[in-house]
Amino acid sequence: GLWYGTVRWTRPMGHRFVLALVAFVVIGTVPLALATTIGLMVVAVAVAGFTIAPTLVAGIGLVEALVPAAARTEGFTWVSTALGAGFAPGAYLAGRIVDMSGGHRALLTGVATGFLALVVAATGAGRLRTGPPDG
Repeated sequence: GLWYGTVRWTRPMGHRFVLALVAFVVIGTVPLALATTIGLMVVAVAVAGFTIAPTLVAGIGLVEALVPAAARTEGFTWVSTALGAGFAPGAYLAGRIVDMSGGHRALLTGVATGFLALVVAATGAGRLRTGPPDG
């Protein structure tokens, strides 16, 4: 997150969001599902952590770039609400999957939902245009 904030980016925020989401899914979720030992999982979790902040920062940056100044507080509130609304059922679903078929399937569910998020972001990428590079 600190590194991401120090870079002078040449791509618009919408591109950065989609790229950060790709990194989060490919680097953050897939290795967790592929880890076969606790040691590998520890490494995968650490690496996944490096992809979370850029994705959140880019998403919040999109709100700043796309939402009129008078409505930004509401825009940021919607982002926070959406995160909470996603975490709660996601945690419930993962717990149910763990109970029914083990942890590995729950991790695969994370990969699947990550790819779903990528499809949604890629489909809506045209709406994420924010003009010239910022940040």
